Amino acid sequence: MILLTTSGHAPDVNIPLTDGSRGGTGHFRRFQQSDAASVPACVIKIFYRDRTQPHTPSMRCMEHCLMPDSEDLPQPATRVATQARPGAMAAVIGPCKPVAETPSRPPILQPTIFHQPWLLNIASDGTYREATVSSGGAVVGRLPYILFRKPSGHRVLGIPDLTHVLGPAITVENGASHATRSLRQFTITRDLIAQLPTASHVGFRLHQGITNTLAFEAAGFDTFVNYTVEIAPQPREVLWSQMRDKTRNVIRRAGERLTVVDLFDPERFIDFYERNLHERGLRNYHPRHLCVALVAECLRRGVGRILIAADPSGNYKSGVFTIWDHQQEYYFMSTRTRDSHNGATSLLIWAAIQHAAMQGLTFNTDGLDSRSNVMLLTGFGGTIKPRLTVEKSSMTYALIRDIKRRLTPLTADTRG
Repeated sequence: MILLTTSGHAPDVNIPLTDGSRGGTGHFRRFQQSDAASVPACVIKIFYRDRTQPHTPSMRCMEHCLMPDSEDLPQPATRVATQARPGAMAAVIGPCKPVAETPSRPPILQPTIFHQPWLLNIASDGTYREATVSSGGAVVGRLPYILFRKPSGHRVLGIPDLTHVLGPAITVENGASHATRSLRQFTITRDLIAQLPTASHVGFRLHQGITNTLAFEAAGFDTFVNYTVEIAPQPREVLWSQMRDKTRNVIRRAGERLTVVDLFDPERFIDFYERNLHERGLRNYHPRHLCVALVAECLRRGVGRILIAADPSGNYKSGVFTIWDHQQEYYFMSTRTRDSHNGATSLLIWAAIQHAAMQGLTFNTDGLDSRSNVMLLTGFGGTIKPRLTVEKSSMTYALIRDIKRRLTPLTADTRG
């Protein structure tokens, strides 16, 4: 007998769940009036181990929408997550409401989720601007950016820290030849760059739709190449088999002692994230209120997910936050305790890869650093893809930045 417990503003209530078949499906009894008084119309996600898939140690999920007998009951239930011992069930409950579906095609001039105005507004704290190019009365190109002044007095133009990629968004002409599309992209990008304000430093990390930087180089920018790993959607068995043996082994071992659950509390996740940084002598250089606001809005819109790996006592050992658009799911934030090991994070990444595949999305590790995470992230298979960055700096700014990088105390990015 497994107990599903609600918490929050409603009084605790235990709803017995029984393990059904050997395949791992679960059953629950019909709501009683006393249950519904504390847990009105809600979604219950039951996470369980599927014994028919022994090579998949992470928890599987089935979702049920339960409606109370009475329509006069209080609304809504508090959405919470509870951890269960490995091999048992864990449950997540929440208000019964439609979940946003991943669009099959991108909104106009929004090639990634980072181009969407609501995300830009949060990530920039309401300060982002954009250059636009119009043709025939319609906007055919846009380039969002932020402009701020450093303590040294230098003006800097770039992308908000919490938007991991950006760059020009350009409409595509249906039926146009490759040569015509390339010329159009060059011309529109050149016109967008020409509208940017003067700054001591200008830099953009470009999204995957930008495959060349000719227009930027013509404007005096330097091009740099970083890398990321993309894992295309495949059946779970294929995804599992394309990993390195060592990665599969650490996931198996982590799955034996940890349970993967969803978390719906942004404040709690950021608390966990910052506490782990502090224990390592690091700090979060992103403003806390922006991190919380971004995570919360992604959850509200159904384009983000927090996954937690918890031990049998319910203690958090690792957490990841992913976000997605019409094409890709991005590994956006990650954290783990000092007494955990890479297996905890690998278990969560594996769960996120499966989630992306189920939606027909490519999983993007959102960067690859040869000095820190290359062994971890390449272990999941996939394809290493280039990610272009363009920069242009005044000589004075470049010198000052180099000195400051050598003297600045340790900080951490969102996947610290």
